[in-house]
Order: sequence, then C-alpha cells, then structure tokens
Amino acid sequence: MDRTKEAGALAEPLYLDVAATVLQNEQAAHSSHSTDRMVVVGGRYGLSSKEFTPAMAIAVFDNLAAAVSRNKFTVGIQDDVLGRSLSYAEDVNCVPAGTQQCVFWGMGSDGTVGANKEAIKIIADNTDLYTQSGGVTVSHLRFGPSPIGSSYLVEKADYMAINQMSYMQKFDTISKLAPGGVLVLNTPFTTVENVLPTKVKRDLARAHPELYVLDALAVAISVGLGKRVNMVMQTVFFQLAGVLPMDRAIPLLKQSIEKAYAKKGPKKKKKVCVCRRMEQAIPLLKKSIEKAYAKKAPKESIAKAYAKKGPKSTTVPKKSIEKAYAKKGPKIDVPDSWASLETEVLPPEPDSKKSASSKWQFIEDVAKPMLALEGDRLPVSVFEPAGFTPRGTTVVERRAIAATVPVWKAEACTQCNICSYVCPHAAIRPFLATDADMAGAPESFNTLQARGAGLGGFKYRMQFSGACEGCGETPYVKLLTQLFGERLIIANATGFSSIWGGSAPSSPYTTNADGFGPAWANSLFEDNAQFGLGIAMGTVQRRRSLHRHVEEALALEDAVPMSAALRAKLTDWALVWQQTHECNAMAKDLMAIVRAEKAAHPVLDHLAHESDMFLKPSIWIVGGDGWAYDIGFGGLDHVMSTGEDVNIMILDTEMYSNTGGQKSKSTPLGAVANFASGGKLRPKKDLGAMAMSYGDVYVASTCLQSNFGQAVKAMAEAERYQGTSLMINYPPCVMHGIEGGMCNLLDDAKEATDTGYWPLYRFDPSVVDDGKKHPFQLDSKKVKGDLEHLLHHENRFAILERKDAATAERLHHDLPDMNVERLDRLKHMAAGEGASPSHGVTAVEELQKKMNLPVGSNVESLDEHHTPIVGVVVERPVGPGGAEPSGKKGFAKPSHFSMGVLAFCGVAMSVPYFLVEHHTPIKPSHFS
Repeated sequence: MDRTKEAGALAEPLYLDVAATVLQNEQAAHSSHSTDRMVVVGGRYGLSSKEFTPAMAIAVFDNLAAAVSRNKFTVGIQDDVLGRSLSYAEDVNCVPAGTQQCVFWGMGSDGTVGANKEAIKIIADNTDLYTQSGGVTVSHLRFGPSPIGSSYLVEKADYMAINQMSYMQKFDTISKLAPGGVLVLNTPFTTVENVLPTKVKRDLARAHPELYVLDALAVAISVGLGKRVNMVMQTVFFQLAGVLPMDRAIPLLKQSIEKAYAKKGPKKKKKVCVCRRMEQAIPLLKKSIEKAYAKKAPKESIAKAYAKKGPKSTTVPKKSIEKAYAKKGPKIDVPDSWASLETEVLPPEPDSKKSASSKWQFIEDVAKPMLALEGDRLPVSVFEPAGFTPRGTTVVERRAIAATVPVWKAEACTQCNICSYVCPHAAIRPFLATDADMAGAPESFNTLQARGAGLGGFKYRMQFSGACEGCGETPYVKLLTQLFGERLIIANATGFSSIWGGSAPSSPYTTNADGFGPAWANSLFEDNAQFGLGIAMGTVQRRRSLHRHVEEALALEDAVPMSAALRAKLTDWALVWQQTHECNAMAKDLMAIVRAEKAAHPVLDHLAHESDMFLKPSIWIVGGDGWAYDIGFGGLDHVMSTGEDVNIMILDTEMYSNTGGQKSKSTPLGAVANFASGGKLRPKKDLGAMAMSYGDVYVASTCLQSNFGQAVKAMAEAERYQGTSLMINYPPCVMHGIEGGMCNLLDDAKEATDTGYWPLYRFDPSVVDDGKKHPFQLDSKKVKGDLEHLLHHENRFAILERKDAATAERLHHDLPDMNVERLDRLKHMAAGEGASPSHGVTAVEELQKKMNLPVGSNVESLDEHHTPIVGVVVERPVGPGGAEPSGKKGFAKPSHFSMGVLAFCGVAMSVPYFLVEHHTPIKPSHFS
C-alpha cells in the first residue's frame, strides 16, 4: 500500500520494491516455474490526505481474498474514470470497548481547539483513562480505560457539541452522532422545531439523541468572556459527560487557563489580562450552567468506563457519578414524528446549472459539496484534468456565523470611504444612487446626500456584507485587483496569501461584466519568483510575436483585406504597444474588430488567435516574507537582476504567519517568535536597500493602513515602471498580538510608521536627479511618538519583558537606536546624497579603468600594489548626522556597516564598511 502517486511509473515505489524482492527470492529458491507462486498486489490509499479507516482496511483484505485480486487499486476515493476503486462499508467501529468518542464543531476564533486540548489533558492527567485527540474547526476526542490506537477521525460520536447553529444547515453533522448520543447545541432559541431544516429534524429522530440547547454566547457575555464560548461549552462537556465531577473539574479548568493564557498579555493590565478574566468567570460560569442546564443521569457506557481502577486510581466511582447526576432537569425531546418528515425534492439539473457557464456547473458539482465538507465523496470525473477552477466562486459562500450584525451610523459618516479602503475582504462598500434607483426602497433604507463635485443628484449609502475580524494582508491584494484587475496575472507563493487567495474550492478573484479578471496561480516557496518570471517572459515573447505579426500584416497592405477602421487601429497600436495606458485604451475595441474580420484572411485569423495580447497584462509576483526574505530569496534576487518588466509584492508580516509564527529574516530585533523564544538576536534584513543597490529596480516601502495615498501612488508607479519593481508592504497581523485585538489594527499601523519602525519611501530610477527631484523619495520624514510604546503594546515584543527583562531591555533599547540611524540614512538619500546607486555594468567598467585591470583578470593575480582600490570605493556614512559609526564592544551592529563595490574580473563584489574606514589593504583572502 503506497500513499503516493507516481505519474508515468509502472507502479508505486513500495510495490515495486516488494515485487522485486519476492521475485528474487523465488529465483534464488529455483521456484520461478512453480505454480504455487506468491501473489503481490499493490494499491494506493490516503490520496489527497484521505482518511484510511478500518472499513477501508477490510476492503483491502477482502480484495486479497477474492478469486482474482484487483491490482493497482485505489481505496478511499471514487475513481469513476479508471474504475479502480474498492468499495467499502461506511460504519465499522474498532475502538476498544468503553471508549467514549466526542466531536466538537467550532470555529477558528472561538477557542474550541485550545479548549479541547486542555480538556483532554485534564482527563489524561487526572483519571486512569487513556486519551486521544485530533482535528469551519472540528475537534475529535477519545477517552477510555484501554489504550487507543485509532489513527483516524471519529466516525460515531457519543458526545457532540455544535458551537454554531448554522452548521446544522450547512454540514451533515448528525451523521457522525451515535444513536442515543448526547447532542449539545449552542443557540439563542429555546425551542428548535421552527428553526431546524427538515433533513436535520429527520436525522435527529432517527438518531434519538439526548438533545440539550444553551445560549453559550449570552452566558459568555454575562460572565465577561465576550464572544469566546469555548470555556462555556467546555464546562458543559464536563457537566454532561460525567468524566469528572464539577467540583474537581472547575479547579482543573482554572489551572489550564493559567497555563494556556499566561503568555497572552501582562497581568498588571486588567484590560488585556485574559487569564485573570477567564479565571474569575469560572465560578459564575459554573452557576450559570448548573442553573440553566438539565443535569442528566449518566449513560451506561460512561458508568462502565469507570469500572476499571488502577492501583492509584483517581477515577470517580459509579455511585458518585449517579449521585452527582441523579437530578434530572428539562431537556428538548425529539418527536418521533420528525422521522417521517419529507424533504422537498430538488430538480437534478438546477436552472443555474442549465443556463449558465461552467462556473455554475463547477459550483454545483464541486464547490457546494466541498463547502459542505463532503468533498471526500466526489468522484474523479467532476474535476477538471488541467486543474483550472472558475473565478469568483466565493459568491456562494454564506457562512452565517456572525452573532451580531454591523449597522451603519449615517449621522457619523463623513463619506471619506477609508473604512471601505482598508476593509479586508471588500465587505464594506459605498454606493451612489439616483432618485430612480431609490424608487421602491423601504423607509428604513437610510441614505445621505452625496458630497463632492458633480454628485448633487446622488444619494450615498454604506453597506456591509460580513467579514472576519481583520487581516492586514488582504487590503493590499484587494487594491491590486481594483487598480489592474481586468488585466492582472498573479503568481502567488505558497503561504498565508495563497490560503485566503486560493483555498479550494473557493476563489475570491472574480471577473467584470466583460469576463475579464485576475488570472491566479500558485507555486511553491522555493520557486515562485522563477515561476512568475517565466510567466512574464512568456507574456513578453507573445506580445513581441503579436507586434511582429501586426507589422507584417500592415506591410502587406491590400494583400490582406481589412476595414479602414481596423487598419487605423492596428497602426496606432503598433506605435504604443509597450505603453500601458495608451495600448490598453484601444485594446478591447481592437480585439473585437479583429475577431469580427478574422474570416477575411488567414493573417487576420492568426491575429485573432493572439488578440488577447493587445492588452498589456500587469504581472505580479506575490508572497510573504518567509518566501521573499528566506526560502525564495535566491529566486527573488535573480528576478531583480534580470530587469524584466515584472512587479513583486511582498506582504511582510515579519514572520511565517501561515505556519504558527516562526521567525524569518524579516523578524525584527527583540521580537519573540517560534525558533526565537528568547527574542531574535539579529536585526531584520534590509531587503529594500539590497534591491536599490541594483540601481534600476523600482522599490517602495508602504503601509496601506497608515498612509493610504502613498500606497496607491507606489502601486501605480510600480506597475507603470518599465522594469522590475518591488513593493514591500507592512500588514499588521493577528500573530503580532496587538493589544485590544485586530480592531486596533489601524492605530497600530499608524504608530509603526510614525515612530519610524516602518519607514515609507519610494525609489524610482526613472526620475532624473536634477537637484530638485531625486529618484529616492522619503514619505515619512518626521518621527513622532515613542517606539517603546509600540513595543509594549504588541505581545511579540512585550512577552520578552515578562520572560527575560534584562535581554528585553538591551534588545528593545538597540532597536530604537537602529531605527533612528536608518531614518537618518534615508534622509541623506532623499536629499540626493548617494540616492542613485550606480548600475552594475557601469560601475565595473569604471573601476576596471581606474585599476588598470584587463578584462578577464584573475583574482589570484592581484598583489599588494592593487590596494589603492580603496580610494575608488564610494561609501556613505551611516551614523547619525553623518558621524562615523560606533558599536558596542564585542557587538557590531549590522546597521553600522555600509557596503562598498569592488570589481574583480568584471564581477561586482561588496566589502564591509570597516575595511573601507580603516583603509585595510584588500587581498583575495578577504573574499575566501
């Protein structure tokens, strides 16, 4: 059995190894001609991370026992293309007797996963029971008196909690509930008969569960926990499951809270002391649960689970459980009549699938089942062999998980539209409407008189469509699509941006009314820059080919019959085909005319096939700092060295945001991250300075949430620049631990730029330095506020103060000093002092002339008489006000080094500042 698919191979690796071994053994035993030869059968399992359950294992053994065993089979998927799938039963229970299985349906931000991890630790540490856990967010727990070796998810749960009532409608939750199991539903309704779908009610009647309902959100708010219902539902679990009496469970919950939330914020600040607030809430929570809840008698299986006792047993005797839960309270009874309810039969071919494009067919056949967590049941035939997915499939995603709905306060609105600009998912949208548009609108449909020149006949309204609590990355890419969307091509590195930008089956990128929109593709960390460069170079070649064919068609004159309008437009396009604005203005009309006249001549037919290149695409390579600064840096540097007309956007969260917050080379000095738990001891890589050293790369550092205009200007300049451009963007991230949460994202971003922590600048090589204008523009010249304040209010820095105050004081003192030095250096560049790094080739040629080195000289041939090279190295002071740098003894700050360019054999090299400063003779050994 192989868990891999070797495309084009005779079979999978393990099968080939075993088959070869068996054959060699038979040959060695001279039994190759025996009729009693061993049968070797191979198959695939676990493809696309599919579960491998006991039922599938049984199917494999049944296949071996068959008269003719199927070879090269698959199990776990429905292969209706090659027909190699093994069928298997749905329900096979192989867990040890007495094992209790639990499933908790929650969501990523309500703390369900963390709470269940703590619960399983409590059970494991305070009973003789064996435990196992694994994991919208669905957590699976098992505990029982015997060791548990089940390496698959729970198929039938004895206890199920559903934290979001909308999940009952969207997912087949009840199918995982064992008959007679316990079901706890978080809902504001005291009766569910009128709010549950017919199918759910019928499934409940067939499962006959013990159904309990609780408004966990109301309880959480009443005891000061806000929207985090995890501790409420966890307390309910201990109350109903009977694994521990409440008098013992509550102190253990307090201990788990102390451990789990100790790093969330300083205890001295009550506002952010999650640990203390939750600890204080536990007694109130216990009272609320006991008052609102119906205590139930334990199931026989639960009492049975406690029959086994070890030598130092801490389990609760059966009598204690029965006594604790003898009191019965009201609970919702599931009527038997629900079992006979009939579900409305839907037509097999919905109208949307009949009359619309492949997008809607994909939504019906693939997207909807996957969104309902039924993707494992999809057959192979429904997937596109080439791997393409339609755009805009998020249109059918309606999560319906918000407990409250935002309301637009029209009286407080200034119509600045900034809220829409920074909204993570385009969920806040301003609208202008005429009186005709408003006809028939209800009285509650509030509007304002629109402000601005030429808007006198319009009404203004802000509308919401729901979004997450905030993300700093998405506004940058959203803006990218708004500026260049209809001609945008994105090569996206694997990471956080590829998750929210292309998590199957959803695609947030969509098209306009003419069918134009972003083309998006994902590549790996290590080669995304090369992937995007390949797209750019391929596009360049296609456009050059089209331009050549247009000129050939025009040169043939009357030999190629075409209308006067087409000839005129082709002539105009051929003159401006490299100028983005001019060629794009005529591209759509030109495409339509060429396609309309393609039958007139084979040359025009050929142009029609290439007509998509009349429009000049905007190509962007997008990824995070883990890709750009670390794993993909070699490829990124190669792209910048080519000078190709391609744009690079870095979403610099200063850590690996998608995989738990590991440090990257972008992580700043003193920040705590995974693999830097004692604070990062090295400063952040200055990628912008490295890029500017090429001299012909456009570089911008922006923070959209802080300076909206600068970000838009930089993005437009980068796209317009005919060469490689690099945008380094600062998106505040939930992993930063911003005090007060992501609702304070804008204030945090503003403080980061005001204090100089994140400088804003643009380096445009196309600007001619005439003494008044310089290629380098510093957009954040003044430093306001105190960086120490920012460090104290971001947990990634503040946590070090609690763990190691001495180290925090040293590192957090060095960071502001380095920021001041960097800002001073940037001011010198903005004043024209060294603002235009020389182009590599020019610098090499000039240095070769001054050194009198022939082209092709060998580095090893250099000797002491070549030391005057120091005199031609151009270096810039980096200390405040141009002063010479001074570092601490035994610790040289990397910001105290400037780089001089040396040329040996036509190769540009760099040498640290201290060699230049002290006029040290430079020898080949310095570059060993």
